[in-house]
This record gives sequence, structure tokens and C-alpha cells, in this order.
Amino acid sequence: VITLEDKQYYITACARGFFVNQSTKDNFNPKPATPSHLCHSLIELLNQLSPSFKRGFTAMQRRRTQRHPFERVATPYQLYAWAAPQTEHTIDAIRAEDTFSAKLGYEEHIPGQTRDWNEELQTTRELPRKNLPERLLRERAIFKVHSDFVAAATRGAVAVIDGNVMAINPGEEPKMQMFIWNNIFFSLGFDVRDHYKELGGDAAAFVAPRNDLQGVRVYAAVDLPGLYTLGTVVIDYRGYRVTAQSIIPGILEREQEQSVVYGSIDFGKTVLTHPKYLELLNKAGQQLKILPHKVINDANEEIELCSSVECKGIIGNDSRHYVLDLLRTFPPDVNFLKLEGVELSKEARALGFPVEHKHRLACLRQELIDSFVEARYVQFIKHAAVHLQQLTTSKLAQKNTTAEQQQSSNNLKEIEPKKSEKSEKTEKPEVVDSNKETTDSAIDSDEAKKIVESITDSITGGEKQELEESTKEIVKRAAAAVGSLREAEFDVKFNPDVFSPGVRHPDPNGEALKKQRQLVIDASDFLLTVQLPTFIRECLDHTAAAMDGTTLVEALHGRGINV
Repeated sequence: VITLEDKQYYITACARGFFVNQSTKDNFNPKPATPSHLCHSLIELLNQLSPSFKRGFTAMQRRRTQRHPFERVATPYQLYAWAAPQTEHTIDAIRAEDTFSAKLGYEEHIPGQTRDWNEELQTTRELPRKNLPERLLRERAIFKVHSDFVAAATRGAVAVIDGNVMAINPGEEPKMQMFIWNNIFFSLGFDVRDHYKELGGDAAAFVAPRNDLQGVRVYAAVDLPGLYTLGTVVIDYRGYRVTAQSIIPGILEREQEQSVVYGSIDFGKTVLTHPKYLELLNKAGQQLKILPHKVINDANEEIELCSSVECKGIIGNDSRHYVLDLLRTFPPDVNFLKLEGVELSKEARALGFPVEHKHRLACLRQELIDSFVEARYVQFIKHAAVHLQQLTTSKLAQKNTTAEQQQSSNNLKEIEPKKSEKSEKTEKPEVVDSNKETTDSAIDSDEAKKIVESITDSITGGEKQELEESTKEIVKRAAAAVGSLREAEFDVKFNPDVFSPGVRHPDPNGEALKKQRQLVIDASDFLLTVQLPTFIRECLDHTAAAMDGTTLVEALHGRGINV
């Protein structure tokens, strides 16, 4: 230890505490020095050795006690500081050993050190999950493999950026190079082949791995048997964004064009489809609110898809169906897209939207999609319930009125024989009129019975066609009010390709595509007009307590708000 007074001490830790030994820069002597400073804590020993440390530590403790308690609480997670002091480079024999074992990546050449990450990840997902013990064992295995994969990918990304891993294409420019280390594929977040030229260049290439990671996360959460995703880790290190992925078996033995059996590799020009992928992605899309749709390829053929065009399906040598490039899994955020013929709501325009962003890959979060669909469903139920209640109330009122009129007419018929002929002559036209009104009311009563029975039968599952017409009309009006894609039921799903550049649709001016686009616009407006004000009110009411930056980001993401 070198103190602030430029004095050098060698300290030993033992069972009784800490003490200064007699070692020097050239000689090692573990015996206690004289006078012997034996202290229970290291801070107490340093206070005795350095008066400057004692004054500084006391002042620091005094300032620390004056801070807010939330600023003094230690965080339960690891902090990655990007700023570090510049230290003097000195001779250290141990550094050579550390470099050999950890930084040059030699451990991947040592027998028994390499692991087949893709096989481990997919095998753990294929574990049985019929009962609770099996599910617990499966989740434990998945967590263990993912933790090991993230640790290995992080170590490999650091080695890649530090230049300690050989590229598989060393003749290319540095930003175009790709790497394979420890059975993990590494790529950098740059627009290497002008794939993102129309979407924002390097800015779009930088944000694409994050969107892809979100897509992998939600498809993994669906956990559909038979549909597999790659192990994916995104690492930010020294200003670079590195994407680490597990390797599909056999993908390195053939070209990508030969491997892809579903989706497009050129942003919508050449589009392929596969019946097995349609079946799997359609099941996953039911939970992710993704609408099956059709696009037109360069041969003017209609191709059915259950995902975005950029989503690719590859069947590996292990006969597993993999999906990758899930960067457009969610619909775009039109608040950051300036599109022709698209008009945002009055509230969004008042806030200055749309705002042109540096890239065109801004998308909505899955949490926002779920909240939006839930809000629309509640609106649908309320709309239908109000109309059913109004219909029931009005028809029941008509039925009661008709019954009263029939009762009064029957009373008049009983009194008539007792009256004189003169009074009978004078009141006969009135009785005829009363009978006429009774007939008309009887017709209304029959209609009211049909409508009331239709409401009851529709609730209990009746099959009479004439009794279901009124409820069908109410459901149809409620579905139209919430923007449902189907007329006769609630169906809110999103087409991720409605605003994708370069993607052609079968009927670009049709009503179906207009409804799909309007749903995306409404979801983006829902973020501005509902989610953000609700979160601000919760913060003001102390319903949501954000302690630090991490909890604030988690609270925002939980409500579908991007950061």
C-alpha cells in the first residue's frame, strides 16, 4: 500500500486482523514490523498509518451521511463503468500468465474446453415438461445454459474488439469482418453490404441487433414446440455493438441463399414460404398478435407469410426449424416515420409528431401491443354491453306498455254489455280504435319477444337464425367501433409489413390494408395519449417508485415505452 504521504507498507491479513510486516521491495519477511499495528479492520490500520487518509475518509463519511438514503444503498447488480483512470504501465510477471489464459482465446483449442452451444440450448428446450418437477428441472437447465452462454459470449466479444481473435474473412475491412470463437459467431453492428441503406445506414445497423434480440426474446417466451431460435447476445463494448449467436448446424457448409426456405434475404424481392413454417409461425402469431398476410415477390406471385418479410426460416442439419432475423417482429412506430398519405391523430400532431428519426427501425414493444389489444377488447365489450342493455331495456318497456294496453282493453269489453245501447253507439268507434291499437301493440309485443329471446338465446348458445340477427348486428357495430379486422368478431392483429419499404401487397388500396395500417397508427397513438400520461400520473401519485435508472427503465418497458 502506498499512502498519500508516499510511504510504502506491506500488509498481512490474518485471523486476528491486519498488521504491517517487515517486507520490502526486494526482500520478503512476513514477521510483524515494529511497532506492531494490529487492527481488526483494514480501515482502522490505514487510519493509523496515514493521517491524510484519516482526514479524507472522515470527510467522505460525513458527506455520505448527508446524502439521501437511496443514494447510499448499494445496488444489487453489477455496474459497468465506461470511464476508468489512466494507470502507469509497470512490469508484472503475472500479467503474462493472465494474457495467455484469458485474452488470446487459446482455451477454444484446448481439448474439452469447447462446447456446442446450439445443441445445448436446443436440447434443454426439448426436455419434458408434463408435470411440475419436470418443468422445474427444465427451467433450471435453461437458466444454467443461458448464463454460461452469455458469459462466454461476453468474454469472446471483448477478445474480438481487443483484436485477439482471428477473423474468418481477414481480407475485408475491419468493420466488415466476422468472427467465430468457441463455437459462437460474432458480427459487428455496421451496415456492411448496404442492407440498411434505405433504413438509416449504420444507425439502423446499430439498432437492428437490439430489435432482433427483442424478437428472439418473445418467440422464446412463446416456447412453441418445434420452433427454435438462436442463442443471441448483444454486447456493447468500447463503442462497438457486437452480436453473438449460436451456429446453426450445417449453415457454414452452404450459402445462405441455399439455406433459407422461408422469408426473404433481399428485403422483399425474393420471397419464399414453407408449409411447416406457416403452421408453426401461425401458432406463435396467435399469441404475439401477428396477422397472417400475403406479399408479392419479384415474379408477381402472392406469397403467404405469418411473420415479417425479413424473418428467415432455415432447416438445419439436425432437422430443426430455426427462425432468425426477427428485427421486424413488432409493428413500426409511425410517430418516428414520415410517410406519404399517413395522417396521425390530432393529439400526436399537436405534440410535434411525426419526428424524423436517424433510422427507420423504430418499433413498438410487445408490452405496448398487449396493453393496446387489452384496452381495445375492454372497449369492445363495453360497446356491445351498452347496446345490448339499451336494446333489452327498450324492448322490455314496449312489452310492459303492450301488456297494460291489453289489460285495459279487456276491462272495457267486460263493461260494454252492461251499458245502454246509446252509450254503446257513442263508444263503439272508440272500442274499434282501441282494438286497432291493441292489434298494432300486439305486433310490437311479438317483435319485442323475438328480440329479447334473441339476446337470451345468444347468451345461452341458441341456434335460431332469426333470434341471433340483433346480437350479430350489435357485435358487428362494436367490432367496427374498435377497428377489428373481422366484421363479426373481435380480431386485433398487426401486419408487420404494412409500412415496410420495398414490400408489395396484393391490394395496396384495399379496405383490408387500410384497416391494418390504421391499427398500427392507433397503437402508436395509444403510446402517446394513454401509456405516457398514465405513467406520469403514477409517478406523481407515487404508485410507481423508480429508485434508480435501472428500475426506471424497467417500469417504462413494462408499460411498452421505449427508452
